[in-house]
Amino acid sequence: MKPKRYWLNKEALTFIILTVLAFAVMVNTVDLEPHVDEAFFFSSDDPQFQSERKISKLFARKDAQILISAGGDINNPQYYDEIRTLSDELSRIEAVAGIRSISHGPKSLRSAMESPLWRRALIGEDGQSTNMILILKESATREIIPEIEQVVAEANSDTLRLSISGVPYITTLIQRRLADDIQVFTKLALIIFSVVIIIIFRSPRILIGTYTASLNACTLTLLGGSIFGVRIGTLTANLITIVFVLTLSHIVFITFNWKRFSRHDPGAGCLGRALRFTFVPSFWSMATTFLGFVSLLWVPAKPLHELGIAGSIGTMCALVAAYTIYPSFLRTFTCKRTPESAIEKSGHIMYAGIKKRRIFIYTGMAILCVTGSFGLEKLETDPSLFAYFKTNSEIAKGLTDVDLSGGSSPLVAVVQAPEDRKLNTTWAYHKLWDLQKSLEGHPSVGTVVSLPLLMAEAKRSPFAFFYSWKKLLNVLDRPSHGQIAKSFITKDRKHGFFLMRMRESTRRKPRLEVIAELQQIVLGSGFEPAIFGGVYALQGHLSQLVEKSLIAGLARLIIFFCFVGLIVSCSFCISVAMTISIAFVPIIVLGAIGHLGIPLDIISAPATNVAIAMGIDSMIHMVRLRRELRTTSDSSAKVWDEVIKQIWPPVMTTMLIIALGFSIFGFSHFPPTQRFGFAIVVGAVVAALSSLFLMPFFARTGSSILQKLAQKQWFYTGR
Repeated sequence: MKPKRYWLNKEALTFIILTVLAFAVMVNTVDLEPHVDEAFFFSSDDPQFQSERKISKLFARKDAQILISAGGDINNPQYYDEIRTLSDELSRIEAVAGIRSISHGPKSLRSAMESPLWRRALIGEDGQSTNMILILKESATREIIPEIEQVVAEANSDTLRLSISGVPYITTLIQRRLADDIQVFTKLALIIFSVVIIIIFRSPRILIGTYTASLNACTLTLLGGSIFGVRIGTLTANLITIVFVLTLSHIVFITFNWKRFSRHDPGAGCLGRALRFTFVPSFWSMATTFLGFVSLLWVPAKPLHELGIAGSIGTMCALVAAYTIYPSFLRTFTCKRTPESAIEKSGHIMYAGIKKRRIFIYTGMAILCVTGSFGLEKLETDPSLFAYFKTNSEIAKGLTDVDLSGGSSPLVAVVQAPEDRKLNTTWAYHKLWDLQKSLEGHPSVGTVVSLPLLMAEAKRSPFAFFYSWKKLLNVLDRPSHGQIAKSFITKDRKHGFFLMRMRESTRRKPRLEVIAELQQIVLGSGFEPAIFGGVYALQGHLSQLVEKSLIAGLARLIIFFCFVGLIVSCSFCISVAMTISIAFVPIIVLGAIGHLGIPLDIISAPATNVAIAMGIDSMIHMVRLRRELRTTSDSSAKVWDEVIKQIWPPVMTTMLIIALGFSIFGFSHFPPTQRFGFAIVVGAVVAALSSLFLMPFFARTGSSILQKLAQKQWFYTGR
């Protein structure tokens, strides 16, 4: 193709300048820092999050805590001295409201061992470690974490082996991992996509046009998302790659159709014909992908909700950028008859070889589908906290040490006595002690801190026997005692607060099932379980929502796709064939995840929806091409063979781009992101094979069956 006089025309140069300006505006107006906080699981109006707020109104909660596990010989005097020095250093940090350790709280290590409260809160169950609890101020930000890390790093020694954990620390490290991932993904994507596009299309101008359109789509998506309050988070950190690939998918089909039209009918209008021919399937592909993201808006889980908003915007931006910006770069070429490129020839040769052996593909896909269906029941949708981090990372190490010393995930239980009785009586004290011991006996429960422990510790003071239970609680409500009673009992003395640290390393049941067992323990002890909250409960409800949204979202998407297939193909057989073929994708992908024991967390769960969107894209383009070619032959098999022969290069190119693009996620420091990329790569391969082989097979088979039925007049005789 001979270029025009100017390497780039004014239209293309204008878009490049506008792209640079839009990118500059986005960088200066959009917050590109990842945001993860303790409440990132749910939307503010979600019922479960409302329960959290209700608990906060009832009690003076101090959930913002950093836990430090200090291993060593706890009976060694040097160990105690180093704990005291470290505690003093940490208490000097401005954002630390208070600290509890064997040197700051109990009078001595012996006193801590004898205390029912401090023994549970500060002494590890194995007797080989102690805990330090840092209570942070409400105004504390994530900037405090580096200060704590520095002090702890300097205090580490042979005598004192320190590990940090706690929700504020974990969320801060997740933010760091996401920030590192974004930088790594951006660099690798630029390199990989550049190499692939140059090898396939052999044109720097097409490369520039591709990046101009894709960058515009990503920029507009981030700007649009910021308008709706969407910030970079656990899921939206992957959004740029998703939008980039969606834009590339449109561009690949536009380019191949443009080359096909120019090869057979060169002229000034070949680009316009290619755009008109490609736009219809591209639009319906966009519509199905758009619906997949929109379906996430009804999920209360905040990360999925934000991905739904940003993904919906990105889907539309990808289509607009591909059809308004990219064609200006193709207009810099003059259409003329050209032979097939080496890539296209090798693709046709590959297809000819596979065509003779496609029975093996049919058999293999059938075996994978059947095997995958048995793996669906093995899906782990409520993974442990440890599944979110690499086993050798500092987060996993801290979680492991803290989990072994008394549990790592906080769970809050608010209980009340029957018949509206108050809890500041001797009867209530003994009943609450029984409940304390019953909760501690559950295998998933580590440390439990509650009102009876607080009262038992208060009774150890020399003159406590002079006070009644009511008077003692009033004393603990005073500012001189830090108003600690407000953290464990309400002002009307009718609700009690139990803070449990749940074990993650030994959990074998879903969190909500564990919570149900704890509720039965509360009922069996003579109390009513008013509210259960905390991070443990939030994660349990989140996992349930992920499972429900996964099933409902996929079902809605496949049903809508059947409707779209009927509109595009105008054929009931082809619509059913498309629907059956695309159903292979989630069954095989999710089945593989189940068989391999890969956790299906909130970040990796939407990967199946994205993979289905890729398969839909290819199928709709195939059906559009079939409608054009069906007048050339009376044989359905010959028409489908010609369709596959012509569509093979763009479908395989799209699959290659998707696989390479999302394989970048394998370099992530965050295991859920790695799993997200793995699921999409597998889904892209399955979707391509389903499009090229299964859909034509089911369509031909269905058409043949209908023809035989019509010949026997079964439609009319009612047989």
